[in-house]
Amino acid sequence: MNSPSPTTKRESPAPGARAKLKRRVRQAWTQWVPKLVAAYPMLFVAVPSDIRKPLARNLLVAMEHKGDLPLPRNTLISALRIYTSNVHYKLALSRTKVRYDLDGLPCGRVTADERRSAALEAVALKAKLRKAAKRKRRK
Repeated sequence: MNSPSPTTKRESPAPGARAKLKRRVRQAWTQWVPKLVAAYPMLFVAVPSDIRKPLARNLLVAMEHKGDLPLPRNTLISALRIYTSNVHYKLALSRTKVRYDLDGLPCGRVTADERRSAALEAVALKAKLRKAAKRKRRK
């Protein structure tokens, strides 16, 4: 197989690709997520709640059923992916024991392994953000 060894440095994305990703993330936070908050305020509150793939699927089905899909389907999936990969979401997930449904009501539990994994991911994201900020200050 052609898999890189653990000591091999990964190539960073091309500057154009990095800029495109930044624009997409900025668009998600300025345009897409506010539409989700408006459609389901009890789910997308100031403190991010735990969103699982089944809930995302339920969200899509509910919005399509009501006929008020605020975003195209692929855009909605991208917005949810960006929302759930955010460091604040990961921190909130690492601190909660409860899952929520579309109405913001408790509907399950977050396991200790899931909380631990979210905490590790949050630490990694924070380190990555610090490193990027430091690199930006050097320029």
